[in-house]
Amino acid sequence: MSKMNIPNRLTVLRIIMIPFVMAFILLPLEGQVWHYFVAAVLFLIATITDFIDGSMARKYNIVTNFGKFLDPLADKFLVFGTFLAMLGSDIPKFNDMKFTIAISLAIMVFRELAVTSVRLVAKNSDGTVIAAAMLGKIKTFSQSVCIIYMLVSDVVFPPSLGFVFEYHIIDYVCLIFTVVMTIISGLQYMQKYFKYIDPTE
Repeated sequence: MSKMNIPNRLTVLRIIMIPFVMAFILLPLEGQVWHYFVAAVLFLIATITDFIDGSMARKYNIVTNFGKFLDPLADKFLVFGTFLAMLGSDIPKFNDMKFTIAISLAIMVFRELAVTSVRLVAKNSDGTVIAAAMLGKIKTFSQSVCIIYMLVSDVVFPPSLGFVFEYHIIDYVCLIFTVVMTIISGLQYMQKYFKYIDPTE
């Protein structure tokens, strides 16, 4: 650990923070919501480390194979772990949205597996490195915003404020937008790099 550069340390820190984010979501505190706010703050800090470590590694030319391997995994583990914790939470909102969250998570996991597989095939075929596209970055940003909102919405906007918050309308909209961006960005990768997986070739 002491020999790691700062970007790699931030990546490791992000992974270490994942179980804490999940733990605060899963705390069995019936009738209380403050721990979801703490989980959101931790998630936000972890997300910020993702931006910092990548920018720093590129700026100071200290990109390493370790960072290339672990950084994207840390991002996915953070998002998937947070949604899994939501599924296991006893908060009424997450119970109401459990089916939608589960389907959304399944789509996200499938998309990441598909894109990762295409990247591996392209790399092994002719050395092509598939960089993150703009739609992929929008997808990642929308996932982060969606998760943070879903965690804090009951703290900032209690159900007593009206129909929109009582029935989690904004939460559903955020989640659906995230899923749409997940699908569209995934299809963009598939279309652009289909030549590597074309069964007719």
